[in-house]
Amino acid sequence: MPNSAHLHLLTNHFPVVGMIIVFLVLVYGIFRKQNEIIRLALLLTVLISLITIVVSNSGEGASQLIEGEDGVNEEMIDPHEEMAEIAVIVMYITGGISLAGLIIFRGEKNIPLLMSIVYLILMISVISLMGYTAHLGGQIKHPEIIHQSK
Repeated sequence: MPNSAHLHLLTNHFPVVGMIIVFLVLVYGIFRKQNEIIRLALLLTVLISLITIVVSNSGEGASQLIEGEDGVNEEMIDPHEEMAEIAVIVMYITGGISLAGLIIFRGEKNIPLLMSIVYLILMISVISLMGYTAHLGGQIKHPEIIHQSK
């Protein structure tokens, strides 16, 4: 079984890359006016929210495993954790609203355009927050990112 650091590394790209893909799926569904595609985007958002639970819960253990190791920029651990707390909350809100949308607009009910736009805005927020969180996390142990940021 993988340790916390391994689990964190295995799963931490899903909220970032996954939400970019879901965003594209949602935009496609909105422009094509295809409710099934929009529902797919909502379902994928719920799934990524669930994966985010694993990412979030493995983060603390990951930081404890790497603290004190050579090549670890410990100054970046706290900023990464603080940004992750915000990003995770917004991800969970987005996942919860997506789940509610799936339930409310199940069957043949059309998803209102306004609701789709709200999802779009939430997804942009999640992508931005998760992307910045990933950037900060990368600076913890990736010297190529650390040097680029200075």
